Amino acid sequence: MALALAKSATTSGVLMTVGDILCQAITLRSSPNAKLDLTRTGRFAAAGFLLHGPIFHAGFRFADKKVAALALKPRVELALKVAILQLATFPAYLAAFFPAMGMMEGRGWASSSKRSIELFPKAYTAGLCFWPFVNIVNFSYFQPSQRMVVANVAGVFFNTALSFINSSNPKNREE
Repeated sequence: MALALAKSATTSGVLMTVGDILCQAITLRSSPNAKLDLTRTGRFAAAGFLLHGPIFHAGFRFADKKVAALALKPRVELALKVAILQLATFPAYLAAFFPAMGMMEGRGWASSSKRSIELFPKAYTAGLCFWPFVNIVNFSYFQPSQRMVVANVAGVFFNTALSFINSSNPKNREE
């Protein structure tokens, strides 16, 4: 269990780093004099290692073990697993992610919490358009031991969007 958690955390940290670098590379193309913000990338790596990896590791374990124990029809089991991740795990992650990023950016708790409330709906809506489809494929075709890796590889694309959401909000720059 500890090794699996460490693997999830490490993979999440590395791939959230990649997602942020991709986001910055895309946005830097329009600003030739701008440089890669390695401090920002470090914050994304920390969020992946300390938040994303552990939260989703627990979410996938819970969905796999508890739902399988119910002995449901395969389609019902699949729908319930996807619902657990989308309606419980993902919101819990976002609720931790935005305040944590704000705190790492040097904001106070009040400012970080306010910004979280502002950014959460946009990020959650984007996740509704992406993650259910990824998780249907993930739960349908991959073994439990492979699911975090699959989610993290798909997550590179979502983390690029999440990095953009976190950094592009005009209120982000004002505070």
